[in-house]
Amino acid sequence: MGLRSPIPEFVEHAARDAVFGHSADHHLDGKTLESVRAEVDADHFAGTFNGMNESASWWTVAAVWDQLFPLRQARVNMCASLVPRGGALLDAGCGTGSLVRALLQAGVDAFGFDLDPGFVEQAKLALKTNSDRVSQGDLAAIETVFPVKVFDAIVCLGQTFPHLLTDSDIASFLEGASRRLKPGGALVLQVVAARDDR
Repeated sequence: MGLRSPIPEFVEHAARDAVFGHSADHHLDGKTLESVRAEVDADHFAGTFNGMNESASWWTVAAVWDQLFPLRQARVNMCASLVPRGGALLDAGCGTGSLVRALLQAGVDAFGFDLDPGFVEQAKLALKTNSDRVSQGDLAAIETVFPVKVFDAIVCLGQTFPHLLTDSDIASFLEGASRRLKPGGALVLQVVAARDDR
């Protein structure tokens, strides 16, 4: 039995996020859920994904991720405020590395990791000479990424934290993150709840 394509669910999340946003600074005025679904073009994505393995599928999504989910300046500002000037921040589940790139431009010593090789490849391409600031890694094995670094802050934003599906993986991530932080450092988690449109 083949893998169930994640695309219908992905497109639905993209459409909902574009209309309702994760916060007040991210919305498209006048858009309806139906119009954004049409713009995201579920049929196109579903066709792209048919017959591909899971890793190849997510590489395809990674190539357009920043167009579907543009980085908001409010997120960059919030993350930069967590560390002193030049302080170190780790983006756990960095996707295409857009936050890492923006924070580097803001003077933050930023690093990131992601489990998916397609996202990591996109991040490395975009970071160019700073490509060593992104690596492939698992949230539950956070202690293995950039093992000699300690951080003023670790952020795990968007839909990343819910990928930890077991209590033991959650515990591994939280315990590992606490050991990667400098004394007084901050761990910031975002948990996005499902919305009820009624």
